[in-house]
Amino acid sequence: MKRPKLIVILGPPGVGKTNPRKSLVHIGFAEIEASRAIKEVCKRNHFVDAQVKRWKQHAKPGDLLGDDIMAVIFDDALDQISKNVNLVIDGFPRTPLQVDYFFDIMAHLRYDIRWVFLNVSDEELAKRVEGRRSLESRPDDAPEVHLDRIRIWRANEHAVREAII
Repeated sequence: MKRPKLIVILGPPGVGKTNPRKSLVHIGFAEIEASRAIKEVCKRNHFVDAQVKRWKQHAKPGDLLGDDIMAVIFDDALDQISKNVNLVIDGFPRTPLQVDYFFDIMAHLRYDIRWVFLNVSDEELAKRVEGRRSLESRPDDAPEVHLDRIRIWRANEHAVREAII
């Protein structure tokens, strides 16, 4: 039996992960998109919802949810996906510890995993997000928040790649 494909798309905020994810969904891939998964899991799981709300009280815009709660969210989101289907993931894992959780969770599944790292300069990211901001109203696209999100990605980027390899 042929193993289903799992494509994980990673990169800084605003790099363009959404378009390839949508293209793969269009040809039949199931999807997990991190920010949407957080919202959906919070609707189903009151414990996770309470933890996310508590985190929001202390976090500043652009901060990442803790690794432990993201592992729970990812595991829950993965449980909602039919087994043996091609899958694309956008936005998880974002830290080395999340990479460890990813491999622990995926160990018993038989996916053919491929990693896609997208990257452009920080200046190009700022231009792209400014364009997106003119079309959508996303709080995480505010200039100061976006700069923090880029800083957080850049701080973890090398270690994430190392953890994957």
